[in-house]
Amino acid sequence: MATNPKPITAPTAGRQELRILLGVWLAVAVAWFWLGGVTATKLGFNYDEAIFAGLAKDFTTGNVHGYHMPGSSTINLLNRPFPVWNQPYLGSVKSWQLIPLFTIFEPSVFIARMSNLVWAMAGLLFFMLWVRKLFGLAEAVAGALLIATDPAFFYTSLLDWGAFVPSFACRCAGFFFVLLAWRGRRPLYLFLAGAALGLGFFNKVDFVVVLLAATGATAVAYAKPALNFLRTRPKLLLLAALGFVIGAGPMLVMSVRMFLFAARNNAPMNHGELSEKLHTLTAMYDGSYFYRMLDAGGLFDQMQTLTPPVWTPLGLALIASIAVLGWQTVQLPAGSDARRVRIFLLTALGLATLGVFLLPRAVRIYHAILAAPIAQLIIAVATVSLWRKFSGSGKKLAGALIILIFAGLLAMQIVAVAKTEKLIFTTHGRGWWSDAQDRFAATVKNRADLTLVSLDWGFHESLLFLTDKPTLVEPFWHLTGVSPAGLPKATSSKATNYIYLVHPPEYSLSPFGVTFLEFARKDSHAKITDWCDREGKAVFYTVQFTAP
Repeated sequence: MATNPKPITAPTAGRQELRILLGVWLAVAVAWFWLGGVTATKLGFNYDEAIFAGLAKDFTTGNVHGYHMPGSSTINLLNRPFPVWNQPYLGSVKSWQLIPLFTIFEPSVFIARMSNLVWAMAGLLFFMLWVRKLFGLAEAVAGALLIATDPAFFYTSLLDWGAFVPSFACRCAGFFFVLLAWRGRRPLYLFLAGAALGLGFFNKVDFVVVLLAATGATAVAYAKPALNFLRTRPKLLLLAALGFVIGAGPMLVMSVRMFLFAARNNAPMNHGELSEKLHTLTAMYDGSYFYRMLDAGGLFDQMQTLTPPVWTPLGLALIASIAVLGWQTVQLPAGSDARRVRIFLLTALGLATLGVFLLPRAVRIYHAILAAPIAQLIIAVATVSLWRKFSGSGKKLAGALIILIFAGLLAMQIVAVAKTEKLIFTTHGRGWWSDAQDRFAATVKNRADLTLVSLDWGFHESLLFLTDKPTLVEPFWHLTGVSPAGLPKATSSKATNYIYLVHPPEYSLSPFGVTFLEFARKDSHAKITDWCDREGKAVFYTVQFTAP
């Protein structure tokens, strides 16, 4: 006799969904690690990347052969310098994230960049778990695929020179634990939520944009439920606050000092900053930011003048999705969860984007991307809701068309990544992203008899990481003029062991380096070597004096 199949229970369905979610996440991770692995060593190690890695390397190896840039600080832990601050506005969370792999493997550019991807994938997993709880499996998968194929996400995660990865991981973990606490009233979840969000704030002070956007959106969308929660569970709020204070640590004090300093000095938005922010926002949403940046050799003021061969309709999809969610919000019953969550997403995106524009000097992509992953989630929710609406009403063709449009968006993002990869493989980086400095570092890595003098921004932190034995100094931070007086002269016997590093004018940020180069060209005892990128263009010069 035939038996009826057992019905799929909720726990069984939940486990099936979780397996599918983990399978998609694992597939994305494999793709990212493969692409990241073949890309990681093709570009030079940028100065701003290197400061995070250098502090982590100092701790794991115990070998310190130079000072880091002003504003960084460490404490003694196990007789080694444990990083605490990378800058006064930037805690050392990203350096901490590098320490585990640097402890297992020898510190290298490859390991540093792959470690970035490890933590980015952790953030993506928290994002998917959060969205699955908030909406469902389809929205979680759609959002993850949008993030995984987005050039802005991939390259910001791989070449993380603005501490984006810890911020992304902390905000996604915080959102996930907040949702668990909201639904389950578990004290541990609220503490973890507070700690994750606090750690994101300690990572970098611009995380305040995420905090204010999420808080403001919650106040708009969930005012009554939130007030009721706070009134009936005040102890849970105190527990969340405790977690936040532990996570944020000394950044709470430091941020107040920075705010007072900015207020006293009336720090306004720089002239032209609004235009640069608008360009960063549009280049992030059309997939061209990293192509432009790498094509310009890191010269941000030239990015707007370029016409890159990459473009994605992510920004157009976001505008259309905002319209869809706005229309759905009007149609849904007042007070329903579906309506409230849409109001939350739209408000959070608006406030986060506004916060980036109001935040002084927040002009790079790692600032603009503070609005993520809300933007990708809005697109995913709009796409899945429309697909369900049309498929459920018997309009199979319309539902299939929506899937086709979404697949086309993913395909165009993949094409943008592929074209950016082609640029990377062709040039191996230009300007501040050139691998010329890495090649130079390999020639002096173990030369304990040399002193490398960085007379411009862009050298010192990279060389601290890429070399082990030379003495490294970076005097330009303290130089008040452009005269070469005070530096070792060709008549000094010790000068032959000094190598000075300077940029050509287009890549120079300090006037001292260019002036010193002119001075050296007039000295018959100066040996000037140009270090070129793979296209034959000089990206920096080394100057070494010979004995008279």
